[in-house]
Amino acid sequence: MPTYLDKLAALRDGGRLRHTTHRDERPFRRKLDSDGSGRSIEAPGTRTLARVFVLPWLTDTGREPFRARSSVALLTRPTGSSEEPTAANVLTLADELREVLAALPERPDAGRPYNDVRFLVTVADRRTAEEYTRAAIQHARRLAPHWSSPRPEKPVPSGPTLTDAERVRAYRARIRREGETSARRFIQAALARGRDDDHDPEDLVLRRGARIAAAELWATAESEFLFIDGDVEDDGHVWRLPGRTTFYAVADEMLGARRRVNGTRVYVIPELPAEPEEADPMDTATAMLFDRTAEILADRHEERLARLRSGDYAGALTLQREAATGTDGGVVDLAAVRARRAR
Repeated sequence: MPTYLDKLAALRDGGRLRHTTHRDERPFRRKLDSDGSGRSIEAPGTRTLARVFVLPWLTDTGREPFRARSSVALLTRPTGSSEEPTAANVLTLADELREVLAALPERPDAGRPYNDVRFLVTVADRRTAEEYTRAAIQHARRLAPHWSSPRPEKPVPSGPTLTDAERVRAYRARIRREGETSARRFIQAALARGRDDDHDPEDLVLRRGARIAAAELWATAESEFLFIDGDVEDDGHVWRLPGRTTFYAVADEMLGARRRVNGTRVYVIPELPAEPEEADPMDTATAMLFDRTAEILADRHEERLARLRSGDYAGALTLQREAATGTDGGVVDLAAVRARRAR
């Protein structure tokens, strides 16, 4: 029996991943009403399913998965071969995954996630099942190893090489930068959740004016990073647990200096910056129209002056009449338009 079935059967409800910053590592909870039962299910999170089941299932069925470096494609090639992988059809794989999950064999040792994922893809409405399996395939792409076409070997530079001490310093500097960026992203996500109520109840939320002990903020971050340390995001960022001093330095920068309240160092969450408002496309189009009209009128005015200087008074009069009435189809009466808008 494939080992990925054993791993899926070994999952239990709840689980230790409830504190991770990756929402899709957490259990997929739904109440299904499509069959009238109102049954509550707890299937594996789509990222968890991708890691535990989808990736080994693809390899076991002869499709070694890779992640393209320069696109969002999921690449596959025959397992064990050395040929260059090609892009797979994500929708087709999602449909195939749904059929595989629906046909999971009965297992007395299986936990709730194993049984509920089968129930999800067979009883839930088709749209929910399709979105679930497509998300799992997309997470499999993100978790798959990178692939880049082999490049010709570059000549070894003849310049001086780094000493061991220089390499150690460069490595520590990179780890420190990754830790600072990770701390900043962690706090930014908590502040973003403070702007609305659409978030998991177990997520860390930082709302304006609230107080949080510095030690509690650090302990929460430390537990979150326990499960994602070393993960690579789509933009290439590597999640790295920062040192306590580095984390506090980033938090002081983003949240303000810590204050001592009743003997406890706390952060008071500052005013959150407002979300930028999107410009009204109609206002933008109107502004562009007025700008273009002004350009045309300016050009026509210059042409009229040139004709007056050359003695072509009839031509200048014609241009003036067209600019005032828009009879040539290329110019409108700007003053009249503005007057109508002001009514």
